[in-house]
Amino acid sequence: MRQTMTQRARPPSREDYFIRQSSLNLPGRLGMSGPRPRLVGCTILEFSESGALVEVFAPVDEAVKYFTLEFNGHYQRARLVRAEERKLLLAFFPEELAYIEPA
Repeated sequence: MRQTMTQRARPPSREDYFIRQSSLNLPGRLGMSGPRPRLVGCTILEFSESGALVEVFAPVDEAVKYFTLEFNGHYQRARLVRAEERKLLLAFFPEELAYIEPA
């Protein structure tokens, strides 16, 4: 029997991809350095090899640009790309830059 276009499974659209990614909701913690170092609880909304979108549970100081993201026992150093209210877009450092030798 011959299938028509409407009977075939359609490939996932861009909207389907983002709907799946936004339901990630991994719990984590965000470590901040600076004049007031502290840990803030967060939810990881989207995650990739190069970065993550997180929602923090407490306000983050605007001066802080570097973070450590901890989730499932893993630690990843990151820098702030964009902040919108309580959502932060973070870019991860490559492995070779995660640790800087002291001078």
